[in-house]
Amino acid sequence: MSWFDAPPALDISLPTSLKDPIVIFEGEGSLFGGAPEGLSVQLKLWPDPALTATGQPIPTDPQGDAHGQLTIPGFEATDALPIRWSAEARAYLLTRLVRGAATVSTLDFWVVNGPTWLGQWVKEPKGIRRARLILTMGPFLFTLDHVPTKVLDDAEAEGHMFAVTAVGRVQRSDGAPFQTDDPDLDHAFDALGWGFSFAQGRWVGAGTWRHATTEQGPWIAAEVTRISRYRPSTNWYHRHNEDGLQQVCEGLYPLLRDATWTTSLRTVMGLYIDAPSEGNVVSQLISAQVALETLSWTELTEVRKLKSKRQFKSGNAAVHLTELLQAFGIDANLPAQTQELSAFLQAEDQRAALHKQAREAHHAPKSGPSGRPTCPDQAERPARPEVEPAHGPRAIVAVRNSYVHPSSAAKLQALTERASSDLVDLALTYVELCVLRLLEVQGTYAPRFQHDEQPLPWTITADTPEEG
Repeated sequence: MSWFDAPPALDISLPTSLKDPIVIFEGEGSLFGGAPEGLSVQLKLWPDPALTATGQPIPTDPQGDAHGQLTIPGFEATDALPIRWSAEARAYLLTRLVRGAATVSTLDFWVVNGPTWLGQWVKEPKGIRRARLILTMGPFLFTLDHVPTKVLDDAEAEGHMFAVTAVGRVQRSDGAPFQTDDPDLDHAFDALGWGFSFAQGRWVGAGTWRHATTEQGPWIAAEVTRISRYRPSTNWYHRHNEDGLQQVCEGLYPLLRDATWTTSLRTVMGLYIDAPSEGNVVSQLISAQVALETLSWTELTEVRKLKSKRQFKSGNAAVHLTELLQAFGIDANLPAQTQELSAFLQAEDQRAALHKQAREAHHAPKSGPSGRPTCPDQAERPARPEVEPAHGPRAIVAVRNSYVHPSSAAKLQALTERASSDLVDLALTYVELCVLRLLEVQGTYAPRFQHDEQPLPWTITADTPEEG
């Protein structure tokens, strides 16, 4: 274990106490709910109190996602999202703020609702904590420090759904000045957002607020596409994984620009991040399988060219997934902890075997005078695929097909709630491991079916000496 013998070094002030919701701009009145129609709201914008925002309050459901429209002198049209929904709240998260580019030597930013643990350990008087993350993406060097906050610990009870979880500073590795609209910088923030969201299992606002000091005064910008309200999540990322987040973000920087993977990978990670919010196992399983089919298509037909597009479209989805997992060195069998799911699949295999026997007996070929089948339908069938679908892929595809094809829904009556939940976890585990393999991440991960972190499968293969 290594750590820094100092607390976080970034001197990036926050506009309020770390134990309170962040206040990005504040003022009298509220943009949302219950305000008299036509009453404008004057808000002071942090970190430049000289800037004010004028907004028209709009009635809305406190649990809704409506955005308030703001007008700020010198900026284009903006949107704002309340940080907390209580009647006393005067705090808003600005989600869109566009200003002309500037030349800067450093750029500060915030991460909203990101992972609680970042990367390397920081030694402090009261102990050590995972608080420092250093990334190199293209020509830029990113340094992020975790912000300890109590807001997210009791988010459910108090209704606080947004908080700054990290502050960061970016500069060029060579120390040269740069433009705030540098395409490489935008791409680095894009990779940062995808990486943090993949680690959190929710949409994270990475680089949400960017601000810098220039000769003309403070430069401020914000551009947020999606931020999930904070919810604890359980996925591959765990507190002891020192460099997992670093490897993911740095791996995404080139891969999100790769002509083959840029669209597919965004689709896969978007489906994965959205899955927990789907609300039911049917939608979650369908989303996970679409992600797995996208991975299979791209890897097997476009990268490895093991199948033609026609062969893939006419092939078996469970076979494709099995081949993908085998290519990535991922175990495609059912985990030992999924006993109820295993029992369901065994019963389904027995039912399918009986159905096949009955069908073959009914369609047994009848030879004519020449000794050949008398009907074209009785001609010899193509050979079975070389790869037998493994238990995990077969279970995912079989249950998914039963969900989307009403004629097969009867077999789902034997699928218990526990088996359904395990199946979703299995499908999401496959997505996680495939993405981590694409990004060439080494080290450990947190399996959904075990309490302790485990080495990534390909790490075992690489580190285990050959027998003999």
